[in-house]
Amino acid sequence: MKYKNSPIYVALLVSVSNFSSAETTAPAMPLSSLAERVEVGEIEVPHIKTDEEVEAEEEFARLQAETKAEVARLSAEAVVEAARIKELAASEKDAEEKIEQVKEMALAVRVTEDKSRESEVEAAMAEAKAKSLRVIADKDAELAKKAAGDNVIALNDAELAITRAKGAGSKLFDNIKVGSEEEEEEGVKGGMSVAESIVTVEHDEVSKSYRVEKGGSLSLISVQAYGRAGYWRILKLHNGVSPEKLKLGQKVKAPDLKWLMADSGLTKVFPVACRDLLESRRLFMELEGDLDSSKKSDSVMSAEEISKKMNKAEDLMRNSRKLFMKRRSGVKGSPNSVAQQLFVASNKMAEVVKGKKDIFSVRGLVHEHISNSIVYSVLWAKDGFN
Repeated sequence: MKYKNSPIYVALLVSVSNFSSAETTAPAMPLSSLAERVEVGEIEVPHIKTDEEVEAEEEFARLQAETKAEVARLSAEAVVEAARIKELAASEKDAEEKIEQVKEMALAVRVTEDKSRESEVEAAMAEAKAKSLRVIADKDAELAKKAAGDNVIALNDAELAITRAKGAGSKLFDNIKVGSEEEEEEGVKGGMSVAESIVTVEHDEVSKSYRVEKGGSLSLISVQAYGRAGYWRILKLHNGVSPEKLKLGQKVKAPDLKWLMADSGLTKVFPVACRDLLESRRLFMELEGDLDSSKKSDSVMSAEEISKKMNKAEDLMRNSRKLFMKRRSGVKGSPNSVAQQLFVASNKMAEVVKGKKDIFSVRGLVHEHISNSIVYSVLWAKDGFN
């Protein structure tokens, strides 16, 4: 062994030898025998650490503690980092969901913009169409006005010619009546003047009351009262209210049309004209119902039946117009505005039968003009037929 000659080894052997001699009475062993026994492991020699070994062990323990602390620190950081990564993953998922939501919102915005552009195009087309209709209406009004004037002249000339012919002894016109004279003359009886007949007319009001609801208008009340929106001017006339000044909950009276014309004194002077006007309106509304029903069911009216009913309505309308325009004593004014409205109404009726485009708007115009003719004639009567 390489340490046999070291002083420490020798000292150990000596101490062991002394120890053995003190414990037993056996003779002391030689150093070589002790060394051999130590070498083979029979005798255990306590290890005495050197300063270097102690320092080495302390350094190892310190490093081992530092290593454990570092491992613990790194483990804690790993846990924190794992939690952070998990949080980032959740945030990334939320971000992806929000991105999808934003994409959906952007798509909805694009769809809305497309619809808005389509609505703008439709609005522009509707405006152009409205302008075109206004131009046509203005032309129709001019033609109607001229035709009304021509009609007055023609009727007057016809009556004058018949009177002259009869005065000259002609029998040709004995059975011919212009303007249903006999029937119309029943309007003023007993030698009363037109003014007197107006004053003596008294009728109990016949009307229905309606309340203005949210979003309501005179047109909507007109639909409830008269079945069509076009009679709102009658509501305006009777209630003395403007459409734009309606108030929520306001009471609006819808007068019976027959009562309205009688109350103004119009029926007293022009009974047949009023009767034919209202009957023409009734027939036209009946025809509208027939046309709508024929589109929804198999029982379609024949073109001949439709034409026959419409011709009757038109004839009544034209006769009413003719009677209103007939000159009579006591009637100072000439209801050109009434005649113009009835003229246009009868022409629009003919368009409905012919099945022209925008038939629903044409039907609405018929009722607009009938309403106007009633309003103008009532105002005319209340003003003393001036």
